[in-house]
This record gives sequence, structure tokens and C-alpha cells, in this order.
Amino acid sequence: MMRRVKQMQIEVAKQERMSESGKSLLRLIQNEEMPLWDLLVRESVQNSLDAALDGKGFVSVDFSIREFERSRLSRHFEGISERLDELYPLKSYRLVEIRDSNTCGLTGPIEDNNLKMSEYGNLIKLVYHVGQHQQKEGAGGSWGLGKTVYFRVGIGLVIYYSRIYENGKFASRLAACLVEDEEKQVALLENQGFHRGIAWWGERTSDGRRTIPLTDERKIREVLDDLGVKPYEGTETGTSVIIPFLRDDLKPNYLEAPENDSLPRAEIPWWNHNDPEYIKVALQRWYAPRLMNENYRHGRWLKASVNGELLTPDNFLPVFQIVQKLYNAILASDGKNEHEIHEEGASSSLHVSTVNLRGNFVNGSIAGWIGYGKFTVDDLKMTPPHNNLSPWMQIFGRELEGDSNPAIICFTRKPGMIVNYEFVGKWVHGISRTPKDQFIIGLFVANSFNKLKDEFKRNGNQELSLEEYIRGCEKADHASWQDWVPHKRNPLIIDKIQSQVAKIVDRQFRNGQPKGLQQRHALLGRILANAILPPEGFGNIGNVQPAGRGFGQKRPAQSGTNPVLRQISPPIHTEHHVRLDFQLISGKASGTINLKLKAVTESGTIDSETWEKMDKGTGIFFPYEITHFELSSVKSSENEQVVWNDSRGVIKSIQLQIQPISAPLSRKIVGFRIIGNNKTAYQGSLSIHITDPTIHVALQAEPVMEEVLS
Repeated sequence: MMRRVKQMQIEVAKQERMSESGKSLLRLIQNEEMPLWDLLVRESVQNSLDAALDGKGFVSVDFSIREFERSRLSRHFEGISERLDELYPLKSYRLVEIRDSNTCGLTGPIEDNNLKMSEYGNLIKLVYHVGQHQQKEGAGGSWGLGKTVYFRVGIGLVIYYSRIYENGKFASRLAACLVEDEEKQVALLENQGFHRGIAWWGERTSDGRRTIPLTDERKIREVLDDLGVKPYEGTETGTSVIIPFLRDDLKPNYLEAPENDSLPRAEIPWWNHNDPEYIKVALQRWYAPRLMNENYRHGRWLKASVNGELLTPDNFLPVFQIVQKLYNAILASDGKNEHEIHEEGASSSLHVSTVNLRGNFVNGSIAGWIGYGKFTVDDLKMTPPHNNLSPWMQIFGRELEGDSNPAIICFTRKPGMIVNYEFVGKWVHGISRTPKDQFIIGLFVANSFNKLKDEFKRNGNQELSLEEYIRGCEKADHASWQDWVPHKRNPLIIDKIQSQVAKIVDRQFRNGQPKGLQQRHALLGRILANAILPPEGFGNIGNVQPAGRGFGQKRPAQSGTNPVLRQISPPIHTEHHVRLDFQLISGKASGTINLKLKAVTESGTIDSETWEKMDKGTGIFFPYEITHFELSSVKSSENEQVVWNDSRGVIKSIQLQIQPISAPLSRKIVGFRIIGNNKTAYQGSLSIHITDPTIHVALQAEPVMEEVLS
């Protein structure tokens, strides 16, 4: 029979004005797409790295998953011990312990009474407050909200144990916090009266109003023993976060991928079958630049283990080995404008280029460096005897359908955590796709120490480094970078970086295309020039303004005159096909619109008529064809559906006519003429069959004037 212990005393958060509830705190992380294990790994490791001791060496982080006896835990918690026994009747459950060392621990005051926010230490910020961001430059955290993921991976109960060195002596601290949805029937605080789903445990202050952490070593040892936690000893300092009643659904379930996801259903990767293996891959996925990398220059490198098993670079998945090699190649380049490394035994070189922006920085123009390469299936060890899964599976857990690969670009700043991996959008826009057996992979590293010009100083007087500007670009989940306005004017630094990265990578590999493909792109450029430029010597070259808007085009100068075309959801890719959902608004110029596909080259767009001409065109079939076209709504009428599917006929409805537009040589359907009224809103979708994925396509809307119709 277990001996009785003195329980940790409870403090239930009161209902106060403008106070957060447990339910609202659980939603603060701002990311419902990323698997919870990934969120937990990103947040917990970053907290440990932010608390690293000064000096060289490493920060050690260990993830341990094991069982504990429920009764040995519940007996320590005043106010909920019986409720825990009632709701969780099994003898044992799982917990995860995230333990770091070579860190300073949860330092600072143990009470927040009469303290300024600037005087809060790590303890108060982590355990007792939310939204208190890190002041230290180069820290991973900026919002102070990421820690709410701790409360989402179990039942909302989290125990914090730490050992610190302050004022010439070592000291231990232990506290617990609960954040739960107060409206749930299984709420632990159900018997605690009117509450907001938040509580703390420790020992009461002298006035009895609040709790502070346990500091008595004997009492702390009793709690640790019941949880199987090893106490810090000797000169060791650090923090252990213990989350009991671990959920079983923290890994992603890719078999239930949403229908509009670009990465469709696929077999489950092997590391998705148990939690420890998944954590190992998540550590590589997000911390490849710093994980087990003694070349890391901005503080201590990361030494990580799972259930005591140390991760080593030799055992990384191949794509994350490449990410670390790219990071080290950037370090080895020593700021050279262009640098190339060829590894022995590898078929692909590593390239490093500087990313320069004019007019933004005090010291030169370098915003960062892009390391990149084009890697084969052999480089990625996808062939026997290794048989590794593709980069898509390693990064995203699912295969990308289609017969070509878009580039994959990831990006990081000083802390060495990968912010995200992008294969659509501005980071990769314009980079030529590769065959299925080749992969373009790139890593952008920000030049953290460069300072922004005075005109961009925060509030007009605080000096701002690029590191702090980018830190301000990140949301609470640190999953993207978005430009912001530090003072009066938006410097658009991220937008410019993305554009430069895509141009640099595309230029490198476009030059290496087969001669026939180079000649075809040159031919397309000449075709386009002949189509839109006046003859040589015929006065000044005019500024050609597109008749309407296509996806990605600038808004016409006379807003409301020309039709407006918008993409209303991400395109859906399947093998040889892509589906686009769109909204189309006819302008004042005409109620008749040509909605047409056009091929995109470096210089602009080419329609099917110009493309297929024997004399001035390519003389070959247009590489795209519309196989399905549907208008689901017209104006404000409810679901007036107009469907065309390869009938090549004229479609009539009460309000409009639709006429297919054919390419002259192939007779492929490449667009539709919609004959309706001015200022009419349409919503619909179309499916496009792709015969040549190396040629990009644009969908454009053009008004048809009355004189053309007549």
C-alpha cells in the first residue's frame, strides 16, 4: 500500500475581465494543419535552444515515452485526484517527458506580484503566463503562444520540473498547470465551481491567494519518483516537461487527406507506425541544420535522442542529410557570390548563391544565401539496396502525383529551425519542373546580422536587424514568413527574397536543359516577340497592357472596366490533369468574355492560334486541352448549373450562351466564349489535360467588344 503524501495545492484561475478561457487558449497556436507531434517537437526543442547556456558545445534534448501508474500521479493533485481516478480507471497510461540539459532552466522570480513584464523570468513566462514573447534577439519564440501545444497532446495537464543555478547556488522547482476545455463533460475541474478551465498546482503563498512552485527537494523527489523522472544532479541544470495521459492520435492520418489536398492518399510511411520513430523523423524534418551539427555557428548545436537512442547524421533520412549538407555548404562558402561543392561519390553538385536586395540594408545588399541542387534517385538512396521513400514521403508523408516534380525550397533563420518546406507559391514560382527521377531541393538561410536602413527602424527609433524583422514576420506557429510594416513603409523584404531565390535556382538549371529544350524556349520567346512588339524602327516600343486579368496578373489600371478572374482555391493535381476553381466577374467593357488557356514563357503568354501556326509558330499541337468546364452559379441565382464536357457544342441557358474555342490545328478545346451581361459574377471550375508539363499554362479572361462580335 502506498504511503500518503502531502498533495500539491490547487489554484483555480478566476473569471476575470478580458481573461482567456482554457477553450480559447487551446486554439491560440493558429495551426490546425500540422500534426501535433510536429508542433510539439518544434515548440519544445525551440524552448530548450532559447534557454541554452552561454558558450560552446551542445544543448541536449531527450524525448522519452513510457508508462506510469495513474494512482501514483493522481494522489499528488489536490482538487482533481478523485476526478482523475474516475475518468481514467486503467492502472497505467502513457506519458512523454521532454528533458533538456546544458540549459539555464526555469529561472527568475517564483511570484509575479508587483513585477514589470520585463522582470518575468523563464519560469513565469512558461508556467504562469501566455503571450509573453522572448526578448532575446535570435530566439525562436516571438509570440509566447506556441507552448499551448503542450496542453493539446494529453488531457491538458502538464508538469514542469527544473534545476537552476542562481545567486551562487543550485535550486529545484516543480509546478503543474492544467488548461482544458471548460465546456467538456470530462473536464477535470468540473467540481471546482465557476471556472475558466485553467489551474495551477504547487504550494500556496503566505496570503493563501496564489500558488508558487514547490522548492523543497524532498517533496519534489516524491513527485519525480512517482513519474519515473530522474532528478538533475551535480552541476547539471535544465528543464523537464512531463505530459501525462498522452493521446494516441498525435501522428498524421494521411488516409483521411482532404479531397482538395495536392498530396493525395498514399501508403503510410514506416515511421508513422509508432510514436518514437515519428519523433525521430520530426526532429530531422525541422532541425536538420542544427541537429547533431557541430558546424552550427550561432550558439550551441542540438544533440537529440528518443528514448535514450541518440540520433546521428548517418541515420538521417536522405533528404534531411541533404538539407544539412546545404546548410554546411552555405557556411563553407564564406559569403562568396557563387560557390559550388561536388562531393565524392555524388552525381549532383551543391550550389550556393548570395541573395542580394538593393536599398534595404545598412551594410551591403546580402539578405541571405540559397543552397540548392538537383538530386537524382541515387543521390536520395531511393534505389536498391537502400530503397528509401521519395522526398515527398519524407517531408510531407505522401507522394505527389503527376509525371514531373516541382522544386522544394525550405528556409530558416538564426535558430536553425526549418520554418517550412514549400513546393507551390512564391518561393518556387518560375522554377522549371524536373522529371520524376530528379528533385530540385533548396535551403535559404537569412543573413541575420544585417541591419535595416533607418527608414525601417521599428517605431522610427529602434534599430532593426534582418533577424528581428523576419522574427516579426512569423505567426505563433513559426510556419511561414509574411512581410510587415515596422515603421510607416513595408520594405517587402520577404517578397523580394522569394522572387530572387526562384530566379537564381531556375537560372542555374534552365541553362543545363537539353539543347533541344533550350531551342524550344528560344523559339517561343521569338514567337511572342513577333506577336506583341511593333516592327523594328517603327517609332517607340509601346507598353503592352493585357486585355484582361489572368491568375497572377496585375490589376488593370481602370478597375471595373475589364473582366476580373480569381482563383478561389488551390489547384487540384492528378496525373496529367489539373482542376481549377475560379470566380469571373465581367466588367463594364463588355458582357461577352473569352476565357482562354495560354502557354507561359519567360517573356509572356502565347495563345493556341499563334502556337500552332506553321509559319510563325511551333507547328505542333497546343500542350493543353480543357476536358471539363462547369459554371456552378451565375450572378446571384442559386446554383444555376451549366456543364460542358467534350461535346464541342453551343450551350444555352436562360441568361447566357457558352461557345467552345478550339485550337486551329489540333482542334483541342482551349477556352470558352461566355455571352452574357455586363457586371455579372460567375463561379465555376474547369479541368485541363496536360501533354507537356514543362510548359506552364495561364488562364486569362478577355472582353470581346461589340465591333468584334458584329
